[in-house]
Amino acid sequence: ERKDQSNIVTQSVLSCTKNISGLYGLEVWRFDQSTGELINSPIISQGDEESHGVSERTSSGMFIQRTTQEADPYSPDFNSEARDAFERLTDPCRLDHIYPSNTRPGVGLAGLLWSEASTSNAMKAVRNGVQSIRGVPSIRRFTSEITETLKESNDHIVWREVNTLAQDPLQPYDERLQLYANAGFSLA
Repeated sequence: ERKDQSNIVTQSVLSCTKNISGLYGLEVWRFDQSTGELINSPIISQGDEESHGVSERTSSGMFIQRTTQEADPYSPDFNSEARDAFERLTDPCRLDHIYPSNTRPGVGLAGLLWSEASTSNAMKAVRNGVQSIRGVPSIRRFTSEITETLKESNDHIVWREVNTLAQDPLQPYDERLQLYANAGFSLA
């Protein structure tokens, strides 16, 4: 059953991202209510080197659409330190690879974004919509509830600068967050 869930997530990610040219990578995290932690849901890259610009990575926890400009040796913006950080995040064959580990809301990139999103009206709309659709076969009702809640709010997508988050002295140190910033993942 877990493999089927992983395939569904992977297929959804591939389908949603195939026409997004500015995307470098994507991670999916889920909140475990029993532990209060965020858990990485690995996405399996199904492309080859030609279609993604990087070799297939199946266990780094991150779906890679393409290499960041700073980590791409063919880019004029290439930086060897950025390449090293990129590989530490994405190449599970490296001895110093940093796997995504469970984290708490507010800690690391996933935790910071989760904390911010969980207090927004958009997240409340999704939670309320999901709760109200249980046992109700109408997808239209679910969609209209979310739409109405979002109309009432002023929420919109906010891009966060990864480097700014990594340098914030009020945030607990997180090595993966530092690597994201150093590797050239500029926005989240």
